[in-house]
Amino acid sequence: MNTNYQSPIILVTFIYGLAIFFQRLGSYLASLFTDNTIYQNLGENFVGIIFVVVVVSKLNMWSQIYWFSKEGLNKSYLFILPVAYIFLNVGDLYPHSQYDLAAGILSTVFTGFLEEILCRGLVIALLVHFYLKLEKDNVGLRAAIVSSLLFGLVHLVNVFEKPDSLGVIIGQVVYATFIGIGFAACYIKTRSILPLILIHIGINLMGFLTSTPNSPDAQSFVETIPAIIICSPLAIFGVILLSINRNDKTNKPNETITR
Repeated sequence: MNTNYQSPIILVTFIYGLAIFFQRLGSYLASLFTDNTIYQNLGENFVGIIFVVVVVSKLNMWSQIYWFSKEGLNKSYLFILPVAYIFLNVGDLYPHSQYDLAAGILSTVFTGFLEEILCRGLVIALLVHFYLKLEKDNVGLRAAIVSSLLFGLVHLVNVFEKPDSLGVIIGQVVYATFIGIGFAACYIKTRSILPLILIHIGINLMGFLTSTPNSPDAQSFVETIPAIIICSPLAIFGVILLSINRNDKTNKPNETITR
């Protein structure tokens, strides 16, 4: 990997922006053929995962992503809290058609892979290299918070599409950041991204199976407060996890994320 970037924060923001652009492009292309939002989401995530694969390959970063490790087994209990979020969406199953069900499941699989590989695997590795070069302390915590905050802030681009929904978008920024911190901490401490991919798929899949297609989104910041409250334990969990036992080798990303 080329580690000569003066500021990977700029690079990461650029990559996030491009990811959103290509996902929107995929959704738009799908919308030319169907009004069904399930298929539009599938097109969005299909193009998104292609983009992520190309970027990781171009940056030669596949070797920097840990799929599973011994720590992933020894510290599997750290995944209990993220797994619990799968069951928060449990409810009555919506009777999707056979084709919609297949498209929805495939879309959630694409989302789980592209967001975890991008937001945890790629971005954290870039930030870790940067902070190690600067000889910063607690590199893992810094990388987790910055990667998650940048991911959350990228949601602000939605204001151009929905200028009257600034309050909702700010809420999205907050809870997306909280989720990112918790997931990043699990990745750094266990050196295992595969469980997070499966958990991510599970959360999205449960939400898809129990939601009505084209259901209305939140209309104000106040309506996002429950999601913020629900996601806040993940942020607290992540910060605590990466703040304790600093001498533990799994808190040293140069030994975990970058080999």
